[in-house]
Amino acid sequence: MLEELRFFQVMDKVVEQFMTGALPVKRGSAGDPLYAFHRDAQNRISEYERRGLYARSFGVAQGSVDESYPNREFNDVWIRFLSAVSAHGRESNSTVPLTVSDEQVFKSGRDLAVNLSLHGFGLAHFAAVELQTLIKTIKDTLSATDILAAYGTRDVWQLVERVSNMYLGGAVNGVRQRTMATSGANIIQWLADKSSNLVGSYQVLSTDRVLVSHVERWLAVTGTTDSTVERYSEPVAVQQQRTIPDFALPSGAASDAVRDAMAKVNIPGIALPGTTQN
Repeated sequence: MLEELRFFQVMDKVVEQFMTGALPVKRGSAGDPLYAFHRDAQNRISEYERRGLYARSFGVAQGSVDESYPNREFNDVWIRFLSAVSAHGRESNSTVPLTVSDEQVFKSGRDLAVNLSLHGFGLAHFAAVELQTLIKTIKDTLSATDILAAYGTRDVWQLVERVSNMYLGGAVNGVRQRTMATSGANIIQWLADKSSNLVGSYQVLSTDRVLVSHVERWLAVTGTTDSTVERYSEPVAVQQQRTIPDFALPSGAASDAVRDAMAKVNIPGIALPGTTQN
């Protein structure tokens, strides 16, 4: 969502104008962070790496990326969980008999949790922590009074909109993107907090008003219709559901890799099958 909002691009543009002297800010809460951001560019996660992370974690590449393990199932399990929670929440406050049971909410929640856990192995977790720090740094920097005043804005989101309009080809629907990001993060955090209820045999996954509120916000800003919610709230059988990534290399790849490495080292007296001893 922040990529579509051009959040990172706006920061790059502000730093560019600062370095060329077009942004009249002095040392302190505005100038020092901008200079530090410029100097640390080579150590920062790049846009290409960010897009690869999105593809790996959520199946959203948003451009050409080389990701060998994209999360192709995320969109389906995500909308099914949100639809189940939404339908269950609406029916709980009415006299109409429930069509979405607690068991269906539990199943859709566990399917989503398993999917997120599977694609959160390895690089994704560490990169997400770094990305979270980067987002906070950018937000704090762009919230500096001198920078906001230079662009005639009141807060960081007005600044993002103004710079996008002036220099980046136009602004997008900031309210939509921020709501999706905030509500989505809170929904995932709710699942993480309920991890003990999702492990093992069935337990009642009691939804609360906070979760339902974030779900309804996400569905509203994305224009998800009631018919879509009704359709995706129905359970589906999952034929295969891995909980950990594949470990083994493709057939023959491991032995080929070892053979190539040993051939390069060329240790006297050791010959592997398929190689000749000099």
